[in-house]
Order: sequence, then structure tokens, then C-alpha cells
Amino acid sequence: MTYTDDPIDGTEEAPDLLEREGFANAVAFALETYRVQKSSSVVALVGPWGAGKSSVIGLIRRGLRKQGSDDGRPWTIVDFNPWLFQDLTSLQIGFLGALQGALGRSKRTARRKAVRAAVGSIGKRIAPLGGLGAAVGLNLSEPLKGIAALIEGQEDPKRDQDELDALLLKDKSPVLVVLDDLDRLSPDELLLVFKLIRLVGRLPYVHYLVAYDEDTLLDVLSRTGLVGARDLRRASDYLEKMIQLRLDVPPLRDAQISSLVDEAINSMAETIRLEVDDRDAARFATAYAAHIRSRLDTPRSIKRYVAQVEAMYPSLSDEVDPVDFLLLSWLRTAEPLLYTRLPAERVDLAGASDMFEAFRGGRAKPSERRDHWVGIFKASKVAKRHRDGVAEVLGSLFPRFTAIWNAQNQFGRSDGGVKRIANRDYFDRYFAFDVPREDILDSQAAAAYAAIVEDRASDEVDAFTIALRAHAQLGVNKLEALFNQGRDPDSAERMLIWIARQLPSIPENHDFISPHRIAANLCVRLYLQLRPDKAVLDRVLDNLAGIEGGMVLGARLVSGASEHFFSGSADDVEIRTSTYPRASAHFVELIEATFDSQSGVGPLDLPDDVWLLMWSWRAINSASARDWIARRVADGTWSRFDVAAQLVSTRTPTGVPNPVWTFRAPNARPVEDIHAD
Repeated sequence: MTYTDDPIDGTEEAPDLLEREGFANAVAFALETYRVQKSSSVVALVGPWGAGKSSVIGLIRRGLRKQGSDDGRPWTIVDFNPWLFQDLTSLQIGFLGALQGALGRSKRTARRKAVRAAVGSIGKRIAPLGGLGAAVGLNLSEPLKGIAALIEGQEDPKRDQDELDALLLKDKSPVLVVLDDLDRLSPDELLLVFKLIRLVGRLPYVHYLVAYDEDTLLDVLSRTGLVGARDLRRASDYLEKMIQLRLDVPPLRDAQISSLVDEAINSMAETIRLEVDDRDAARFATAYAAHIRSRLDTPRSIKRYVAQVEAMYPSLSDEVDPVDFLLLSWLRTAEPLLYTRLPAERVDLAGASDMFEAFRGGRAKPSERRDHWVGIFKASKVAKRHRDGVAEVLGSLFPRFTAIWNAQNQFGRSDGGVKRIANRDYFDRYFAFDVPREDILDSQAAAAYAAIVEDRASDEVDAFTIALRAHAQLGVNKLEALFNQGRDPDSAERMLIWIARQLPSIPENHDFISPHRIAANLCVRLYLQLRPDKAVLDRVLDNLAGIEGGMVLGARLVSGASEHFFSGSADDVEIRTSTYPRASAHFVELIEATFDSQSGVGPLDLPDDVWLLMWSWRAINSASARDWIARRVADGTWSRFDVAAQLVSTRTPTGVPNPVWTFRAPNARPVEDIHAD
């Protein structure tokens, strides 16, 4: 299938795929009855935008040529495109020029010159004086003399018209003036064209074939001074007076539409190498059957849709969900005003980036959110009859929207699946037709992940490391999505250690969701996915002990495991609930070794990350921690008062710019433990 908007003519280069040749031949046969009639007639070819009117005109031309003529007077066909002219003056002169060119083709030189002169004379009388010098195609010899004669009233206008009629009646050469796309004209231009046809162009053996979309043309007519008040009934009545024969372009049959769409999409899929699984195919089929099918009802609408996808998808083929791209591309072509509003409604469609944004977006009542979107549909000129169908397509893209349209509550963040437009990490790609600078290519993330779990260096890992430091949430999301595709325990171990090595260079602040905390939380989730083997868990904790900040991370992992509720098979749950606590006991040994290495340092002089381990130690095995402190106090290495002072902790509000640190009261229980002996 050819995806250009050029009309076809039924030749091998531009075949008649819609089987319109039979209709075109019937029109050509009807026009044959007008060919031998001297009275001028106007034939209308009516069809909606994109129905193929221009192509049908091409087929009609072909049919007229095939028919020929028995009397040796074939049609002279001339095109006049009124929408090509910049103003009313040039349009008027252009019309007369087209007439002069079509009528001045008599084989008799004298008659040909007389016809041209007669048309030129009429043109001089009706054309504005300022436009005469710019006339194109008119034989205006000695124009100043003609103007003077006109002003002086020395010539009778009706005499010129009668003279031209007499010449054409003798010549009997049929002329067909084709005017396509009348619905593109402004009200003043359209009214002028009709006046020219009715008052000037109704000449013997001169006929007109006009093509237009009726709804649009009636709307334009209703805005002219002739009809006025946007009265469509009066506009329709006026049109009936102009048109002698109305011919409607046959609508596409269901079988034709299905065949065209199937052929177009299959060809498109092959061209852009589109690959979808059965589930994705079913998702597209559901949205297509629900609404899209009814809107792909003309050759142009089908071609425009397919052309959009073919032009824009290849650059993003590995970075977006193919079905989402297909659905959004249809929305962009069918409802462009609505499409342009979507980026501004990101929170409603793809969820909030954090809880604060979620609460801000969640203040409106469900009914108010629906009313908001009904207002968007109205402002975007979505026809009322199409609103529910368009809403269903939007719901296929954004699950949150379905809840909003149904006036249901929808809070928080809605990531959707990997590469889905409902996933905030991918939302911008669909509108930028590119991967934004602050984004991370999926292909880059996949290559980096493969190298990480294979424990090898690569340029992709280096690039991803830089991206992770700048965009921790995005990088973590991509790594976790890649891991979740297989959930391999060995991969979890290697990725956990790799992230642990990056943590010191990931910014740590006091935001509610800091980049450092995001990465550390992924490590916790990976720790819970490790093989439930004490040797494996011990090995991971041992490796962390040799990494900067690794012991603090280890404390977080052990704490997360102690609070986690394992699920799965009964055997797996039993193994994990017994294995992870034993690994915690090994971590206590690592903590004790860390403090032993600092035995000569008082509690107030210990690094913060070391003292933090005391809280983890006490949470895992308070007796062991108490005994260790007691030994240090007993041998005089530590002072009871210094230990008590160290137990005075500080706190700072989270998510507040420039937070102020404050003291908290000492934790009484640890102090009692210290003085227990």
C-alpha cells in the first residue's frame, strides 16, 4: 500500500484498490448525457474529507477518455483550483483565465480568436481595475482603451455575453471545468466562485464538476453574507439551486476497511519490524475494536495513521512499548488537540513522582477529576459521540485514567509495566520521540546489567554508573526491572555488591526520598532474593565489610530481613525464615570485629558510621552488645559517661529545605543496660 496522499487514477502505478472504477464509469456515463447538451450544468461529487474524491475524479477522467465521442467532439477538461489564489481579485481573474484557455481551442483560427476576445472583454468588465495588470492568461490588448470604453459606457455588457454564447453554440465543443476541494475556501472565496459559475460561467456546452465535503461546505456557506446567521437549512437550499446532479462517493464497506487496515498494519509491521506477543496483540485488538476501527473509515485516515507510525516508531523501537506507541499515534492523528494536552496531565495519567505530589494531585474529589477531563475533551473538540470511545483508548494507555473517567479514587504512583507510557520513567519518550538527555537508554541499561551480573567491566557499565549517580531512581528502576525478568539469585548477589560499591558516590541528603536511600532500598530487596543458603548470605556480608560504607548497608540488609514477611511455598518460607537469622548472627561477628579494630578509640571519637553499627548490634543481640561495652568500661578503655553521651541522638526533619538538627533525649534502655553491671 502507498502511504502518500496523492490521488490514484487506476493505472498500474496508482491502482484502484477501493474498487471505485465502476462508480467512476457510471459518473462518466452520466456526464456523457451532458456533453451534447448546450445548457450549462453543475455536477457535484460529494464525500467526507479523505474519502478519495480526488482519486474518483482521476478515474472519471480515465472513463471519459475511454468513452471517446461519436461526433468528433470529445470533452475538453480543465482544472481550476480556486484555493490556490491569494485573494479575491486573483481568484476572479484566474477563473476567467481558465475559461479562456478552455474555450479558445476551436480548430478555426478566427473563431478561436473571437472566443478569446469575448472572454477577455467580459473579464475586463467584471475584474477590479487594480487587478487587470496582473491578469494571467487573459489576452488584454490595449487594456487602457478597454477601461476607458467601459467607464464611458460605450460598450454594452450583454452584447459581449450574447456574442460569446453565439460563438460557443456554433462550435459545440463540450468543456468540463473541474473544481476540487471547494470546502477549503473561505466564505468570501466560496461565494465568489459560485457567483462566477452562476453569472459568468453558465455558457453553452460548459459544464462543471465540483467536489467537496458537504458538512464543511454548508458550514462555510452559512458564514457568508448571502446565507448568514449560520443557517444550515438556508445554506443547503442555496446549494440545491447551484447543483443539478449530486453524486455521493460510495462509503467504504466493512470488508474493504478491514482489508485495507489489515494490509496497512501488516505492511507497516514488516517495514518497522514490529514484534508483539499474543498478550500485546490482544491489547491492541481490544482498543481497535472498541473505537479505533470506527474512526479509520476513509483511505486518508488509514494512510495518515500508518504513515505516523512508520515515520516515528523506528527511532524508538527498542525504547517504548509498541502497542502503546500504536495507540498514542492513533490519538495523535485522530484527536490532535487532546494529544497536546496529555503532557500537562502527567500526574493524573502516570501518577506522582513522590508522595507530596500525590497529595497535591489527590485533593480533588473523584467527580471533580472526571469533570476536569470532560472539560479537557470539550476544549480539545472531541465530538460528544466519540468521547467514551476515546476515553477507552486512553484507559488502555493509562489505567489511572479509567478510574478517573469512572469517578473512582486513584492515589499515588502508577508505573505501569516496563516501557509503558503509564510508567513515569517512559512517559516523556512518547512525546519527545527520543530518549531525553536526563533519561537512560533501555539498551544501555540492558548492556550494563548484563556486564554487572557477569562481573565484567564495560563501557556501558561506566556510562550507567554516571547515570545512576545523577538519576538514582531511574537507574534503580531499570536495574530492578531487568532483574525481575529472571529473578536469578546469583544475579541478585552480583548486582547487590555492584550497587554497594556505587553507594558512596550517590548523593545522600535529607529529602524524603533521597537518591542514596533509593539505591540502598534496592539492595535490601536484592538481599531478600538471594539463595537461602547461609554460606551465600555470609559471603555477601563479608564482601560488604570490605567496601566503603558496606557495614552500614549490611546493617540495613539484616534489619530489612528481620522485618520481612516471606511468602511463597511452605518449604521456601521455612528455609528463609531459618537461614536469614543465622546470617544475622554472622553479621554480629563482623560488627564486633569492626569495633575491636577501633578498640583504642573512645566512643565519642568513633566515626559516625561505626557507632551506627552499635544500634544494629543491639537490635540483633542486645546481650552481646552489652557485654562488649561492659568489657570496655571494665578495662578502662571507655567511660560510662562517654557512652551515655554518645547515646544522645540527634534528629532532623525529612523533606524540608535547610533542615535544623535538634537533640533527642537519651535512649533510657541502653543506658540502663550499660549501668546494669
